[in-house]
Amino acid sequence: MRAVGVDTRDAYMRTPLMVAAAEAGYESVQVLINAGADIDATRGFGGSALQCAAARATRGLHGGPFPSEEDVCKTVAALFSGGLRTATLSSVIMAGGFNQ
Repeated sequence: MRAVGVDTRDAYMRTPLMVAAAEAGYESVQVLINAGADIDATRGFGGSALQCAAARATRGLHGGPFPSEEDVCKTVAALFSGGLRTATLSSVIMAGGFNQ
């Protein structure tokens, strides 16, 4: 098995932190933040871990299971306490919402 960096990107330009925020939730996000993941990384067109977490929160509206509200809130709080810049949140709002 080959080791990869905490900010290695997949074929969709997502970092592990983005995938964890979208799929796994708080505990995985916290592990990656503690390992030094780039909280402000984007996918080139503006997608970020914060947007992924917000998209996860609305998944149930699109036929998937709703994650727990507590887990989504803890995930977003972990991103901010880990140093997420306010400009990142502003860019999400300016882009018209929390689409992944």
